[in-house]
Amino acid sequence: MWADGTRLVGCAFTNWAPYEPNNNGGQNCVHMWWEYDYKWDDDFCDYQKYFICQIGSGDESSCNENMDGVCQSGWTEHNSHCYRLGDGPADWDTADKMCKAAGANLASVENDAENNAILSVVGAINTEFPVVWVGLKDVSKGGALTWTDGSPVSYTNWAPHEPENTRTRRSTSWSDVGSSGLRDPGNCIAVYHRDAYAYHPTAGGQRRKGQWKDDFCYHKYLYICERSQL
Repeated sequence: MWADGTRLVGCAFTNWAPYEPNNNGGQNCVHMWWEYDYKWDDDFCDYQKYFICQIGSGDESSCNENMDGVCQSGWTEHNSHCYRLGDGPADWDTADKMCKAAGANLASVENDAENNAILSVVGAINTEFPVVWVGLKDVSKGGALTWTDGSPVSYTNWAPHEPENTRTRRSTSWSDVGSSGLRDPGNCIAVYHRDAYAYHPTAGGQRRKGQWKDDFCYHKYLYICERSQL
């Protein structure tokens, strides 16, 4: 039963997580998992959690239908989109799954302003690697890049000599060298969140904050999730 007296039986809407409710030993209250698309889960009523209050709608004429959306706590707003730094380093595929579990996608970038928005989310965080994953990938491994949210690739900001996706380069500092001495190309795209120097026999040099590079998808970097405002 809802706290306002409405009975759940016959209610037109529920949003239970898989295998819920399970009433595991007296779990008689319900919460929502905001990380997992707001699915419902029964839990013990004496657990302390954040809560949401509801009041009557009042005079409908006072509602502002053009009211801007909002981003949840922990997300950064830019131009009606919400951005968040992922929970620790991950390979590209894991990062993609983690963003989707939060109702988001790995960030797409359509202009300089959005590129800068990503950098502001990372801020001055000190990490071992100077890049973060975004949602651009060569899925077919044929050179055609696509964003995970389906948006067209209308903007790029490649670093010098990037993308260097080629099967003829030799590795001098990576452990992923096969018997031929060659390494597979990088099919996932990362953004430099700070200035760095790239050591490479033919394409080395200074990399600037905000520039892009292709990289091996199994490398574990921080990542940026993006979704629309609520």
